[in-house]
Amino acid sequence: MMKERVKKPLLKKLLQSNTLKQVFQKARRVLEHLGLFSSNAPVPEITEQITPSGSSQIKMVVGLGNPGKQYDGTRHNVGFAVLDDLIRGTGTEFQRDKKWLGETVKYQNVYLVKPLTFMNESGKCVGKLARYYNIKPEEILVVTDDVTLDTGSIRLRQKGSHGGQNGVKSIINHLGSKDFPRLKLGVGKASGEALTGHVLGKFPPNERELVENMLATASQAVLVSLTRGIEAAANQFNTTNNSSNPTKE
Repeated sequence: MMKERVKKPLLKKLLQSNTLKQVFQKARRVLEHLGLFSSNAPVPEITEQITPSGSSQIKMVVGLGNPGKQYDGTRHNVGFAVLDDLIRGTGTEFQRDKKWLGETVKYQNVYLVKPLTFMNESGKCVGKLARYYNIKPEEILVVTDDVTLDTGSIRLRQKGSHGGQNGVKSIINHLGSKDFPRLKLGVGKASGEALTGHVLGKFPPNERELVENMLATASQAVLVSLTRGIEAAANQFNTTNNSSNPTKE
């Protein structure tokens, strides 16, 4: 009986510290936010340290999306979902402020931002915050959907063009620079007349596994970007056939 009382707490501690289990738990919570998974089973909260250190200079992480419950779970809102997941279990929550045109929270010296201007005007929010807090473009990581990547792929880039993503285009215009890193999440390829319906649509059930893996990886990639830098994160997490070197496209 004495041995059992000793072993159980040790086993519980080992399970709670298992990195792979944490990744799957994180993915499940993001999928619940996107409407792709539901369960009444309790999920242990995970608290992550996201303090910038070492080679990282990121001071702001921006998740792109559209405000309103009608857009929850759409391809365009994967950026929102990743940021929501990052603060879950930390004891902090986003606060809406009309002054910033968005929702913000500061956690361990990093500003997490969700612009509420709708996608095409995201730069208004980001520009206001960057100027007020004197944050340089290269210190801002933008998490966004990408219709040039297959669903499930992610790509970290140190800088580059907007690539047709209107939220990124707006940020470039308001910062006056395209030299900011971005984490692109593949939501399936689309173009032309089909583009709007695609990005405002939800992921089909047969893409559940791909989306689960992508969002779990994206959350971890943000954390690594904050603690070890963009280059280290790109080398570890980029999942396209192209080079993982996080340089201009």
